[in-house]
Amino acid sequence: MTLITIGLLISGRIPPALIFILAATLAMLVNYPSVQDQKARIDAHAKAAILMAGILIAAGVFTGIMKESGMIEAMAQAAVRLLPASFGRHLPVTIALTSMPMSLLFDPDSYYFGILPVVAGMGETMGVEPVSIGQAAILGQMTTGFPFSPLTPTTFY
Repeated sequence: MTLITIGLLISGRIPPALIFILAATLAMLVNYPSVQDQKARIDAHAKAAILMAGILIAAGVFTGIMKESGMIEAMAQAAVRLLPASFGRHLPVTIALTSMPMSLLFDPDSYYFGILPVVAGMGETMGVEPVSIGQAAILGQMTTGFPFSPLTPTTFY
């Protein structure tokens, strides 16, 4: 099975992720026929990875639903109506300055998957590139904000 998997990877005919998932599934079925044994092996070696994959898939689904249903655009339009038109050019600086205090209120997942898409939509409506909004958010959220957040256990160590 290992040689077949390596051969398929080298051939390049099938995407590597598909080869891996099929080979891993087959190996689990052959080596651990019982579902309880399979669960024990996954928990012993990949529990955090499976949890993270689940979170990322859920975040992608959440963001996709919000985008495709028009909710992000509607929320961005509603927020833009509250702001003066000249504020658009100041939006990245405002995000950079407020992202650090926002990290005290929101964990990174909530901030990046819930708030930032709406703010990026606001920026697009006001003529600001979404990449500028993302860079501004990272500036405060992940450099100064997250390490000092009460949501970060190492702060209290």
